[in-house]
Amino acid sequence: MTEFATLRAKATAMLTGAPFDPADPAFAAPLARLDASATTLRDTIDLSPSRTSLWPDLPLNGASGDISSSHQRLRTLATAWATPGSKLHDDTRLATDLLSALDFLYARAYNETKKEVGNWWHCEIGAPRALIDTCLLMYDVIAPEQRAAWIRGIDRFCPNPDADPPYGRTHLSDHRPVRLATRQRVPRRGVERLRTTLGGALLARGQAWHPRLARRAVGRRRPPVRPPRRDRGQRVT
Repeated sequence: MTEFATLRAKATAMLTGAPFDPADPAFAAPLARLDASATTLRDTIDLSPSRTSLWPDLPLNGASGDISSSHQRLRTLATAWATPGSKLHDDTRLATDLLSALDFLYARAYNETKKEVGNWWHCEIGAPRALIDTCLLMYDVIAPEQRAAWIRGIDRFCPNPDADPPYGRTHLSDHRPVRLATRQRVPRRGVERLRTTLGGALLARGQAWHPRLARRAVGRRRPPVRPPRRDRGQRVT
């Protein structure tokens, strides 16, 4: 097992809580909650060929919260699929549906050709963090070309966590530095950014994923970024 495979296994264990004995009564309630959430999401996801979104309440019509929330719901399903003791553990049909849904989100809403819309948190932290977690959970069943495509999408919106100018941030739709009206530095290079960078490195096996950025992020720790308040026209679940 390579060093990256070992790290991926540890990251996956942190997401599922494994190893543990599913028969232990102490895990009955958490597994039941996970199954209930995942079953509801699976029952309501749109799998039709003509779909324009994955869930009707997240229409993907320009609200950045819909993009991150869709990825977060897929992460919940992937967690159930990867967690021993879940009713959906290793469900072959669910895995197929999840890969199809991830391809759909990549093609429609989150890829290297898209511009950042709405609140930056959703595109730069919310969506990529959930997508990386899902990819780690399902790593062994994801085709290399799929993983490479999804990484390109993440890299588009998270090109360099250490690139912000003082009192400003990178405008990722055309890479122009812009000033914030409040002249407050946005604390976007903290724990969440580090996790996104390192998670991407695990998926890319350390190749072509800005290896210097992890060192910079570690050396310049800042307070973790909190999710934004509910914005008009945006959803956070």
